[in-house]
Amino acid sequence: MKISVLLYISVIITITSIPPLSAESIPKIGKTCPQGYHIDGASGYCIPFDAKNAPLMLPKIGNTCPTGYHIDGASGYCTPFSNTKQKGLIPINGQTCPAGYHVDGASGYCMPF
Repeated sequence: MKISVLLYISVIITITSIPPLSAESIPKIGKTCPQGYHIDGASGYCIPFDAKNAPLMLPKIGNTCPTGYHIDGASGYCTPFSNTKQKGLIPINGQTCPAGYHVDGASGYCMPF
């Protein structure tokens, strides 16, 4: 029991000592950051200018962006046409999408029906 408690405390200390990135931070995968984001010099991530209103960015993994998204310049990301946060998109893992999803053209994403 004593070892379990010490191990638990050690894990908590380790986790809390890691400096957190913003939940809205995204890796820089292209030449620039997407519109509405800028490079965080210390981490190399793209962070939003305004975290509350930052659009959901998807890495471009296929030939096109999923339905409802467009290519954001040289950033390597797809950004939504509207400022609403689109949800439910997942990358294709293999040849098909899971139950309840369909393949979105050449984008490399699965979308819910």
